Amino acid sequence: MGYISEFTGHDPVYLHEVYKHRHIPFVKFIDEARLTTTDMTHEEIWAYIDLVRMDAKIRLGILIPDPDGVIL
Repeated sequence: MGYISEFTGHDPVYLHEVYKHRHIPFVKFIDEARLTTTDMTHEEIWAYIDLVRMDAKIRLGILIPDPDGVIL
């Protein structure tokens, strides 16, 4: 979320909540507003990260590398 935060000026925690609501409709609410990703598998987390990276590329024109430096 750091790349998106730098580009938009939004707080990374806020952005994480926005993207969870946008891309993970099946995660559990832990209170009235926040969703948790703690029950997700490793594969589900990576799928979520790829969705966020693709969303940032399409909507914002931001190219975000994965931890290995690969850019979508």
